[in-house]
Amino acid sequence: MERDFKTQLLDVVSRYVDATGTDMKAISVHTMKDARFLERLIKGKGCTLLSATKVLRYLSANWPDDAEWPADVFRPSTEYAEAAE
Repeated sequence: MERDFKTQLLDVVSRYVDATGTDMKAISVHTMKDARFLERLIKGKGCTLLSATKVLRYLSANWPDDAEWPADVFRPSTEYAEAAE
């Protein structure tokens, strides 16, 4: 079964947090300037595709070398991610 985009995004965030020890609020603040952005997604709220893409770009650009990106989630290229910052 194919997972929806929000579920995929939260999976990537969770794997990044596990791999780096970074606090989810720190990711929210860095990417969206909103400490509760990811918390709201977890609680069932939605977001725009642009907002989700900002988070994915950040995670892709900062992904640890020893962690595996989920195979079923599109990964933005690191060149594009760094240029978008």
